Amino acid sequence: MSANKPTYLFIDDLRSTDRETRLSAAWLLGQRGKEAVPALIETLNDTDKGIQYASIYSLATINTLEAKEALIKVLPILDIDLNTEDKEWKKTTVELLQIIGSPEAHAILKKHGIE
Repeated sequence: MSANKPTYLFIDDLRSTDRETRLSAAWLLGQRGKEAVPALIETLNDTDKGIQYASIYSLATINTLEAKEALIKVLPILDIDLNTEDKEWKKTTVELLQIIGSPEAHAILKKHGIE
């Protein structure tokens, strides 16, 4: 996937049936700024955790008010995900909460004994 494509094509890629295309688009849209925020917000309820987490990371990277508000809404999902037995997903969840960095995200980490 070429990083030189126009943003709207990456947004279209989020709707692809190919997982790798969707995953790459979610990651790369984090470098595109506020234009990508609405499309990334749409993927926050994706059933594929990889897509969901890539979108969370990208929104945290973009860091606009709209992105921050969307991230606050997914904190309950990340809170639940910290209960997983899968050590890699748990590590990734911790990293996402740290990247989000809001007081609410830190409270979730503290609740789970992670400082």
